[in-house]
Amino acid sequence: METIYSSEECKKKPVDIVREGNFYAAVIDSTWFRVKAMGTTADDKEMVLLVDFGQVDEIGKDSIYPLDEQLTDLPAQVLNSLLSA
Repeated sequence: METIYSSEECKKKPVDIVREGNFYAAVIDSTWFRVKAMGTTADDKEMVLLVDFGQVDEIGKDSIYPLDEQLTDLPAQVLNSLLSA
């Protein structure tokens, strides 16, 4: 993702409307992630699921970009697991 979104040719701009359930690219602490929009918080931030890590974070709308076509076919890289006693 760093290669795609940090290149000089990258002309992507943040999305105008974030739709719950859609997948996007997001920059968090200078690192790019694939995210799924989960909804808007009371303080007008976006709740997102980092699909390759399984973590949830709140970020500003100005950090959410269209997901590049090259990245839409990759399955999530996190695996659900459950430990049993």
